[in-house]
Amino acid sequence: MPSSSRCETCDQRRALVLDRDLQIDVILNNIKRCLKDCIPFIPIDLSTSAWRTWIKRIPYCVTLATVTQNGETNPDYRFNCQPSCGTKQRMDARQTLSKDQLDREDILYIVTTSGTARPLPRVVYATKSSVQPNIDDLRSRMKITFDSVIYCSSPITFDPAILMLLISIHTGAQLVHHEVGAKEPLKLLDFLRDKMVTHIQTVPSFLRLLNLDLVAKHLLIDDTSVRVVSMGGEPCLTGKELYRMSGGSEKMISKVNFFNLYGLTEQSVWSSMHHISPATILSQSEEPVPIGKALSETEMTLEDCKKGEGATSSGSCTYELTLRSKTRLCYIDDGSSHLLTSLQLPTGDLFNSDMLFQGRKDVDFVKIGGTRISLLALSQSALEVYGVKQAYCLCDSRFGLAVVYVGSAAATNVEQALSTVSLYPGSITAIKMERLPIDRHGKIDRQALLAHLEQEFLLNSDKVAQQVKDLLPATMQRDKTFIENGGTSIQALALASQLSTILSAERNEHMILQMILSKSLKELFTFIDTDLYKLRNTSADSDDSGPTKKARVTNIVNSPPKNTLRAPATYATPLSLCWKVDTGKCVDASPVSAITSDGEVIFIGSHSHKFFSLRLEDGSVLWSATLGDRIEATATVSLEHNHVYVGCYDNYLYCLNMSNGGIVYKHRAEDIIKSSPVIDSRGFLYFGSHDYHIYCLNQFTFASEWKRKLDGAVYATPLLSGSNLYVVTLAGSLYAIDKVTGGVVDSVKQGFPMFSSPKICSAQLVVCGVDGLCVCRSLSDLQMNPTDTGGWV
Repeated sequence: MPSSSRCETCDQRRALVLDRDLQIDVILNNIKRCLKDCIPFIPIDLSTSAWRTWIKRIPYCVTLATVTQNGETNPDYRFNCQPSCGTKQRMDARQTLSKDQLDREDILYIVTTSGTARPLPRVVYATKSSVQPNIDDLRSRMKITFDSVIYCSSPITFDPAILMLLISIHTGAQLVHHEVGAKEPLKLLDFLRDKMVTHIQTVPSFLRLLNLDLVAKHLLIDDTSVRVVSMGGEPCLTGKELYRMSGGSEKMISKVNFFNLYGLTEQSVWSSMHHISPATILSQSEEPVPIGKALSETEMTLEDCKKGEGATSSGSCTYELTLRSKTRLCYIDDGSSHLLTSLQLPTGDLFNSDMLFQGRKDVDFVKIGGTRISLLALSQSALEVYGVKQAYCLCDSRFGLAVVYVGSAAATNVEQALSTVSLYPGSITAIKMERLPIDRHGKIDRQALLAHLEQEFLLNSDKVAQQVKDLLPATMQRDKTFIENGGTSIQALALASQLSTILSAERNEHMILQMILSKSLKELFTFIDTDLYKLRNTSADSDDSGPTKKARVTNIVNSPPKNTLRAPATYATPLSLCWKVDTGKCVDASPVSAITSDGEVIFIGSHSHKFFSLRLEDGSVLWSATLGDRIEATATVSLEHNHVYVGCYDNYLYCLNMSNGGIVYKHRAEDIIKSSPVIDSRGFLYFGSHDYHIYCLNQFTFASEWKRKLDGAVYATPLLSGSNLYVVTLAGSLYAIDKVTGGVVDSVKQGFPMFSSPKICSAQLVVCGVDGLCVCRSLSDLQMNPTDTGGWV
């Protein structure tokens, strides 16, 4: 590796990329070279594609290193390498990025946030002035010396692992790594014991995954070499869990020092530290562990939350933590047009007055029925149930509140226990798993949990139809009501209760009872079958009901929940004007609403170039954003419900911040965009343009996965179903496209322009064209069964 800190090809500073899968000694050797030559290093995970997007935002010549057979690293290829004049133009295009900011000699490494706090990871330029105080503090307080042996469970893409690498370099301590991780707990515990590990740095979920009892039995034993166990990145293990992990041994609890660390990647790395006293562990306290006092050159203050954000269901007040420092400077690229700094950072984390963590305000709290509920508190309540070892609570628009847990056969009353401590008006679903999934940093993988719940949801819905039919005698006549078939009112009540339980719709039991008493069995089964089909189709396609962290997307005209029986309207509702808002010009788009911490909010765009966020209650404008041209497309809310996407006549698909309307990102097509985007359960976004293309973007990284050229402009919203994306064009063609690869699975020419979006009904694909034909096609071969509507569609 050349010793110059400048690239030999261009005039930019160089940075070295290190793959997380390199051997520890190779990583250490290259970091030492980077420190010597003042070259920032960038840890990435080559097994994913996300890094290819954000690395292009870095104004450095980036060298990707690979390992040769002799253990040396050679330059493989370079990114962002161009003549110096081109470099200057590139930096000027970023406007507020000044050259002296990004060419600072003390930039140590470049890393991204984990993505648990926000869907779009931030790129953080960590400086020596920010990291050095951490190195000094941890060396001193954890007593790390040249004879220490350190094990860090996280890969080097997680900044706590980078810190341990740097401490190892500074002290001469040995750093060890084992590739099996938590996949084979006994192997790992034996490895830690054989290597005489003295310091363990990990994430609480990783210890739970290893099994606290196994740690007590195989590692924290009388002759253990372990002196320090430090945990961070998640809420710390409670005193009760640490007591269990120590085998209940007072000697072990006194011998091993347990630390709770708190910090943000944006102020790399740790901001506070708390030594957990033996008394806390011996008392088996179930209270949250404090985050402790601020570390060197760091200030922590509690700020009053915005209205509605600071009260929990228990009525206690919470405050948002803000970090400040005059010297610990990092530069933060959040995807916008300017850099932020870490000198004053609102964390988004809520604490009570005793500095006990209460959860993240945008992830761990949901507002249901006017009540603000803490998901973290519910998770803690689930852990108090006998036999439960791990628990994680989520909220989703399809199944409401759900807790996923790991436990023994004795853990049988989790749902009942949570219903007594929660003010949630509906039921809480409890699902048992063998183990909770963790992400690449060792934290609980929320997206994997949501995918698991979605699968459970689909499997359960498949069983409902047969269960419903089993509730009724086969001799009953379908054209008669339940009572006309000889049923009694008591039996009708029992049937309504069973139906509502099967369909998870307890709050609609009265409506179901009225249908049983007044409708024929044929009508009853029609409603059930329709409801189940929509439930399955919505979950599988995920075109408007992706997993939610803080909002539930609905149409502006509120429909009943997707998992309830729906009766036909029998009474007309008078329409009266509640409010109106002047959008400036004509509106062609349909409004979309989302339930957020501010209440129900409406998103709508108009020909005035303006895109609005309106409060449904009174029509007040929360914010408006002026885009590059008129807006005719209907918006879509992101999978994580932090962003809203909308197409524009200036050829861009815009990603706007849902809370303030700021432009997070925009993707350019080659012509106007009238098509509304759809998002699948993996987080991939699909939209069409008048440039004859259908596009696929990763909504978390904004990376372009693929684009497919078709035979005409795409006006209608695409349809997701299973593994396919169905698209119609103004040239009169229907396409079935593989949503992963973008390849055309099948296509058929209908001959007339199609403005109407395709829909699936009873496993048939329905498309309509301006020729007046409503065409029903088989999903397997797209064969046609037309019906003439008598006019243009």
